[in-house]
Amino acid sequence: MARELFLKVPWGRIFAKNWHLPSSEKGCKKVLLLHGNSDHTQCWDWTAEKLPKDWSVVGIDFPGHGKSNMPDQLYSTTGDLFGYSIRYVVDELAQS
Repeated sequence: MARELFLKVPWGRIFAKNWHLPSSEKGCKKVLLLHGNSDHTQCWDWTAEKLPKDWSVVGIDFPGHGKSNMPDQLYSTTGDLFGYSIRYVVDELAQS
């Protein structure tokens, strides 16, 4: 069963879902699944279930998608906000 996480970011929170091992598990392969525009991380449910159970498989909802907060100010999907989101998630998962 997948574990749901909410990671704190400067504009609120990013929703993440981990289908297998914790990302802190030593020696496991790590996969970060990123959805397309106008989608959410649940689009990866069927894919994540097919990946090896000894991998850490994490998907995120980009800002304003799925269960993640929308920043107060408008943003562009071609801007850096998605990149910053990935960086925040990777840093947070590396520490947990």
